[in-house]
Amino acid sequence: MTNFYHVLAFQQIKAIEGQAVTLPCNVRLPEKKEDIALVLWFRDDSGVPVYSFDARSGSFYKATHFTDNPLSSRAHFNVNYKPPALKIENVIKDDEGEYECRVDYRKARTEKWKIFLKIIVPPKSVIIMDENGQRLQGLVGPFNEGSILLLTCEADGGDPPPAVTWWQESIILNSDYIITPLKISRNEFIIEALKREHLWAKLTCQASNTNSTSPVTGSILLDLNLKPLHVRITSRRQPLSAGRRVEIECQSVGSRPPARMTWWKDGKKIFSASAITTPENITISKLIFTPEIDDHKKVLTCRADNPDVGNSVKEAEWKLDVI
Repeated sequence: MTNFYHVLAFQQIKAIEGQAVTLPCNVRLPEKKEDIALVLWFRDDSGVPVYSFDARSGSFYKATHFTDNPLSSRAHFNVNYKPPALKIENVIKDDEGEYECRVDYRKARTEKWKIFLKIIVPPKSVIIMDENGQRLQGLVGPFNEGSILLLTCEADGGDPPPAVTWWQESIILNSDYIITPLKISRNEFIIEALKREHLWAKLTCQASNTNSTSPVTGSILLDLNLKPLHVRITSRRQPLSAGRRVEIECQSVGSRPPARMTWWKDGKKIFSASAITTPENITISKLIFTPEIDDHKKVLTCRADNPDVGNSVKEAEWKLDVI
């Protein structure tokens, strides 16, 4: 049986949903374009063309164009392109499939060119959640220094499923994502112990399935409760006179919110103390104390802690010399 068609190579083209794509018809162009009688575009296995360029009954330059649904007015075949091509505007996922360009010549055998059009649907957004599945946005916390933080990021949409990654500034923190049975891309990121440097850290999740568009991103800003860094008694260590009132000062640095300051004498809490916090995040406590002769060699302790954070106690001691 005689083969009336000459089928050329198969080509794959990718396009982004919502953008335009050009499908080339890589057939040989005759020296005289008038030798082209008919160009038909077919979709998948359909025997009905989705686009036709018909110059059989008139001038090549006055050929009729016809587009079948679903392409409607979004498609146009341009024979002035090199090679001639079908341009589709505002592509949608349903446009994906195999396309065949068939060119009928007046004095030569028909040629075909096949293209598979792959439509990439970028993700719409990313969703950041805590360990309980609650959505996180903007400033989150406060979390306690030293605690574990589990963050989950999921991509909303995207075909094929996008890669989901965690970043801090330009540093990638985690690139291990999974695709769930529902085709959702998910990345779980764990910080085993939050540190002081995580305060105000901006963590960004991004999702992308193509280099042709910018990734979609979402960010959170971490707020932390911090332990005191250190505490010290700043008053001069000198002998104290029994029965004579004295003011003793103690300072704590680094707690957030400001440290709780308490005073103790030989393990017993003293209540006559006040505290203020400076703009430099220094908490100052002043104890008004009247020593007795029995206080000689007893230990006066200034204690700072953050009640919201476990294991945060810092202490400074002064062994009293009362005369």
